[in-house]
Amino acid sequence: MWLFYFPAIGFALFWKGHRLMIGMAATAILLTMAGIWLSPVSQIDLAIINWTFFVLACAVFSGVGWWVGRVVRQEEERLSYVMRATRDAIYDWDVRTGVVERNDTYREIYGGMAGPDAGWWEQRVHPDDRARVLEELQQTMRNRAQSWSSEYRLRRLDDSYALVLDRGYIAYDPGGSPLRRVGAVTDITELKREEALRTVEKQALELVAKGRALNDVLAFLCRSVETHTAPMHCSV
Repeated sequence: MWLFYFPAIGFALFWKGHRLMIGMAATAILLTMAGIWLSPVSQIDLAIINWTFFVLACAVFSGVGWWVGRVVRQEEERLSYVMRATRDAIYDWDVRTGVVERNDTYREIYGGMAGPDAGWWEQRVHPDDRARVLEELQQTMRNRAQSWSSEYRLRRLDDSYALVLDRGYIAYDPGGSPLRRVGAVTDITELKREEALRTVEKQALELVAKGRALNDVLAFLCRSVETHTAPMHCSV
């Protein structure tokens, strides 16, 4: 009688290493133990039923596994397309291991390779912004908040600095410890520069309206242009 069950148990234990199959093997053993108290004819019937159940279950679970794998591959492919299409620099930081994955845009503009290099990002943040940004991030994680954003200067590959808006989502384990931080870095340098120049223009017009001397207005414009469009120089 055991000959009916040993093949099923062995196949269940080793087929693709699925833990679910181990549970099915345990079911086969329990059915066998229960079958000891049956008549020989009933035991054979039980073996046939068990084999039938096992084959059907393998087929069902194999189909489910294939379907789940297909869905996962489609989602990964869709995410890959999105990461290629966007001009945002996207990163995925495993907080526990320090391993950071970055999309092509991030690597092309700011550098960085995949691996345990979370400290690399800290060194690329402008020294005048670093302490503030790190404290904001740590405070967010201490509060177990899921959303985090900050504006700071980030060094590009050419060693110039971009003013960026970093927006991220933080995932936590049931104990409240941070697991992953996924986010996007947007270069807002030109946006902020345009806003500043519009403000300068408005201030210059106010000086003219107040009757200030033309040289004073031009000197103000030159200082403002040099401040917001470095390394350009202006003289009157």
